[in-house]
Amino acid sequence: MGKVALRERTGLLAVLLVVVVIAAASAAGYGLRMADHGLPGASVAGQSIAGESVEQVRASIEQRARDLAVVVTMDDQEYRAPLSALGVRVDAQATVDQAFAANGSVAARFTAIVRGRDTPAVVTVDQDAQKAYLDDLAARHGATARDASFSFSTGEGIFAVTPGEKGRGYDMSSVADAASRAGCSLTGQSLALTLTEVEPAVTTEQARAGADAANALIAPDVSVTADDGTVITATAADKAAWVSTTDQDGRLADPGIDRARVAEWVSSAAAGTNADPVNGSRLVNSSGDVLRVTALSADGRSVNNADAIARQLADALDAGRSYSGVFTYDAVEAQNTDKVIADGAENLPYQAAPGERWLDVDLGSDTVTAYIGADAQATMLMVPGRPGMETVTGTYHVYLKYESQTMRGTNEDGTAWTAPGVEWVTYFYGSYALHAAPWQPSFGWDGPGGSHGCVNMSTSDAQYVFAFAPVGTAVVSHY
Repeated sequence: MGKVALRERTGLLAVLLVVVVIAAASAAGYGLRMADHGLPGASVAGQSIAGESVEQVRASIEQRARDLAVVVTMDDQEYRAPLSALGVRVDAQATVDQAFAANGSVAARFTAIVRGRDTPAVVTVDQDAQKAYLDDLAARHGATARDASFSFSTGEGIFAVTPGEKGRGYDMSSVADAASRAGCSLTGQSLALTLTEVEPAVTTEQARAGADAANALIAPDVSVTADDGTVITATAADKAAWVSTTDQDGRLADPGIDRARVAEWVSSAAAGTNADPVNGSRLVNSSGDVLRVTALSADGRSVNNADAIARQLADALDAGRSYSGVFTYDAVEAQNTDKVIADGAENLPYQAAPGERWLDVDLGSDTVTAYIGADAQATMLMVPGRPGMETVTGTYHVYLKYESQTMRGTNEDGTAWTAPGVEWVTYFYGSYALHAAPWQPSFGWDGPGGSHGCVNMSTSDAQYVFAFAPVGTAVVSHY
């Protein structure tokens, strides 16, 4: 009998041990599975997520959010507004993170068996987008209230008020609240709105107070005097441009002086009194001695206290005082451009640099002189343009040369002429050139029988000029 009882107790203990092992294994399996699956009793916005994976829960939240809308009834007309249109976005990932926060604790996984937990959806609201949608919706019904305002009147020279007007509309804040509730609960919402009288956001009294304050700011006289006695006076419109009447979001604010705008006006006024330097030019010899001033120089001036004037002016207006300032200046020194010329060239028709080649076409003496600097190399006789087709005068430069060329042109009577094989052609302006003219009986005269405007020379002299004067050589033609 004792042996039988012992065997029975041993069998019972074995069974209990098996049950404990199985229970422990089941608990361990449950704990591991529930690490990344919805716990018993867990829900998101009222919908169970027990046993669902993270991916399944996220997809479900996103789908529920897409299906959501707020149905608004206005004047018996229904509008179905998706959450996205109302600026509400359900953050599925943030919602999942909160719903699965308890899964990180083994104890919490087992506690969830007897204790439920609901997680509301996490939402964000784009208030600008929401306001734009609701404003548009409200504008479809009733009359929108008009805010009072004030602005500068050029004709009156003061800030004048535009009165506000009441409107008829709806309390759209209830729609915004319903949108947030819909997002958090992931359930649709319905609202029936009643038309009400709507006050303007800015009343006429508020605008009048703002206009009075702005007019007080622009009432003081403002002037700045330049060093030549010129007085620059700020007009009412100038001063009105310095007054800021709105905040950074464009809403009506207490008027104040915008110092940056004051500084812009002062800078512009200062610039109008500045004077740029006038640079001069001089002829100097190789030793640097000034031989002749060909253009006088004059120093300029530049205001040096514009920043201080702007600060003082703004301070005065803030205090309600008139302001009178005086610009001070720094001298801006003029520069001289010196041209070094050959010794003795100051009295010649062209002030050449030392070693510079140039041609002197003297229409008074009917000669061409080749110079290097101030030293004449050769003087040659020529025939200039006939009366009515005179040779041009001025300072030019050789730009094209031909050893031989067929020349063409038009006579005084309009008939065409052609001269084939013209040699040693040196062009210095348009169709004007120095060239050989063996058809001329002699050189050193002018008048009837002269050229069509070119400088006619003997063949040898024209060849000399051609060789002497490369492209770029100055040609001075004068009487």
